[in-house]
Amino acid sequence: MHMNILNILIDRQSVQLRTNLRSGWRALVFVTILGSPWLLSQLLAPANRSPSPAPPLPSPAFDVGLVMILSYLPPLAWVLFVSWGCLKRMEGEPLGTLGLGLFVGWKREIIRGLGTGAAMTGIVVLLQLIARGSQLGLNPYWFKAAVDPEALRHSVTETFLTVALFTVAALFEELLYRGYAFQTLLRGVHPVVPIVILSTLFGLGHWGNPNRTVFSTANTVLAGVWLSVAYLRSRNLWYPTALHLSWNVTLGPIFGLPVSGRLLPAHPLLLTSSGSPVWLTGGSYGSEGGAAATVVLLGAIVVTSLMKGRSSQST
Repeated sequence: MHMNILNILIDRQSVQLRTNLRSGWRALVFVTILGSPWLLSQLLAPANRSPSPAPPLPSPAFDVGLVMILSYLPPLAWVLFVSWGCLKRMEGEPLGTLGLGLFVGWKREIIRGLGTGAAMTGIVVLLQLIARGSQLGLNPYWFKAAVDPEALRHSVTETFLTVALFTVAALFEELLYRGYAFQTLLRGVHPVVPIVILSTLFGLGHWGNPNRTVFSTANTVLAGVWLSVAYLRSRNLWYPTALHLSWNVTLGPIFGLPVSGRLLPAHPLLLTSSGSPVWLTGGSYGSEGGAAATVVLLGAIVVTSLMKGRSSQST
């Protein structure tokens, strides 16, 4: 019995690692440490405190400010720190092995990801336009009979701020869902296991977004599979992070569609309607809740899985 328990916990053949803990337990250690600040805050909360009412859902459209961008930096720093600690203590590897090292070709991976993500979003919008579920035009906020220079300047400023926000958010989510936990599971089990687990968590992580549906959550899970396969084929995080960023930026600031239920920025450069049929366009949740995105994501998963695998080395 004692030996059976040890076999569950320990992989006696993992001589290259600094610990004999199996990959699932190492991933669990990472998740536990990562969530410890939240857990500690719950434990230290007064026992007799009355439960606070559920906060209202955020407005689907709002301005992006510096405070909002800065609010992502502490959790980003924390996930980087915990990833570094787990890699060093349990894997004996530097932080660069997560796939964010400055290896030969890292800039090319970013450019490739930005271009591919933008093309995919363009195909989604094109499908919606062909099916007459959407209409595309200049945003009347800055262009009516002529260009309003002040309004255009405001839209461009909002666009740059939103790109900064999406960059930090995409990096954080990729580290969280395609970072240490995902990669350490790859060392011990078949890739299907971490892809299914982390992609499902990625989808559920968007469950609280405004106007979400079961369909939109399923599409987000598919997006998680797509980004996971992108990591597997490229073996770096630059590529899936650039895909993630480009998808969001093209949807929101460029085409003026909601990104996961939220319109960011409030004054995009273009405006694209999400009308009937809602099953195709996603309606108020945006394209990520519609079948046009489903078709493109499924196609992207197939195409990405057929890509020639690459390897990257930190410098």
